[in-house]
Amino acid sequence: MNILQRSDDWHADRCGKVTASRVKDIDAKPKTGKALNALGLTILTERLTGVQEETPTTKAMQWGIDQEPYAVAAYENDTGNFVISTGLIDHPSIENCGASPDGLVGKDGQIEVKCPTPSVHLNTLLLQEVPSEYLPQITLQLACTRREWCDFVSYCPLLPEHLKIVVIRVFAKDLDIAGIEMAVIKFNQIIFKAMQGLEFLKANHELMGLENGQMEFFNWTDDGKKNITADFKFGKDVIRSEVTEED
Repeated sequence: MNILQRSDDWHADRCGKVTASRVKDIDAKPKTGKALNALGLTILTERLTGVQEETPTTKAMQWGIDQEPYAVAAYENDTGNFVISTGLIDHPSIENCGASPDGLVGKDGQIEVKCPTPSVHLNTLLLQEVPSEYLPQITLQLACTRREWCDFVSYCPLLPEHLKIVVIRVFAKDLDIAGIEMAVIKFNQIIFKAMQGLEFLKANHELMGLENGQMEFFNWTDDGKKNITADFKFGKDVIRSEVTEED
């Protein structure tokens, strides 16, 4: 819990997990020709290799990272709250799920900091609403920490002093915590089924005594419930593997 964010240990702790910064992508539809959506393929790979897939750091992302300490200091000065840094906090009951809030506040609160462009920041300031793209992240964070509220902090040092920071409080009771937890559980089931399918591939390969290249995986079907079908081609022969997940 106290591992420094963005450290090697922190990245290792996040490997193969559905985290708050990723959760918005779990319901994306797989693209044509893909067995899983992009996040599914990434997490499946991480769970099998034990190595976290690297995400390129854009200039905007680096700007946000560099400004975050100043944003936290501005928040503390503006609110009188003291922020305690934290690493990854695992969900209390869902495996391979966790979140890393930008800080914890007292016994009941936490913060999520964004350092956007001036125009994006001003829009948030005018609307006094958390941008919708960040709500899934905050929702999963509160699901993991079991805290009552999160202060969303938007900070832009390029603006006049009185416009640099806006703080919007979001309460866990107003968010669909149960819904996002169910979405993560279903996503993890899909990854589990994919891993079972790969185990069938390995078992069938060994059973047939075939060398690499003699077997072709060509079809994958998931009925969205608890059944998955994988077809493998051995020359002109087709073998179908069916997996039904137990309750």
